[in-house]
Amino acid sequence: MQKKAVKTVVYLSILLVVLYLSISIQNLTEYKSTQKRPSFDPQTYAQTYWLSTVQSGLELAVGLDFLDSILQKDGGEAFDRLGKTLSIGNIRYFLVSGNALVQGATEDYIDLLIINGKNERKVRLEVEFIYGNAVRDVFGAIDLNEFESTADLNRVSESINEIIKAEVVSPFLQEVKNGDTIHFVGVIELNRNHMNFDDLEIIPLRLSVFPNQ
Repeated sequence: MQKKAVKTVVYLSILLVVLYLSISIQNLTEYKSTQKRPSFDPQTYAQTYWLSTVQSGLELAVGLDFLDSILQKDGGEAFDRLGKTLSIGNIRYFLVSGNALVQGATEDYIDLLIINGKNERKVRLEVEFIYGNAVRDVFGAIDLNEFESTADLNRVSESINEIIKAEVVSPFLQEVKNGDTIHFVGVIELNRNHMNFDDLEIIPLRLSVFPNQ
């Protein structure tokens, strides 16, 4: 009986040693970092954003001269209400629209003249260096919690800007010519402390050429 008890103790001891050696104890943070997450696809995210947010939000654009008058009248309150951004600071992005006369072009931009009654305003339409976060931020629809890192967020901006060049700018450049009248919807950047409407650059979101009459 005593021998049987001894054997039982020995067997249990061996079993406990085997179980102990088979268990791997790992820091929880290290464990989470090693788990495979679905890879983030900025192109797919950007295409969905372009179709669901940008295209459905273009009708929210305000006339450029109208925006100018509102900001001059209401100042900071209108700036915060109408402007969007994901960052902290004095920069805001605004969705604007208007009709303009094409006055010239370079490889980088197209010169536009906006005529509103007796008032004239010259602006530049960006067609080459389309970069930054303006289009990503202007609709106020991005949730930072959706992204694992700032790098992913920035890659979304890059992908959106690539869509603009391919789907908006490229077909427009094949059609437009000097002297044409166009309609635009686009994004401008303004600084709260230096609101200058005399040297605006517009990132286009929709461009159309009026037929010659």
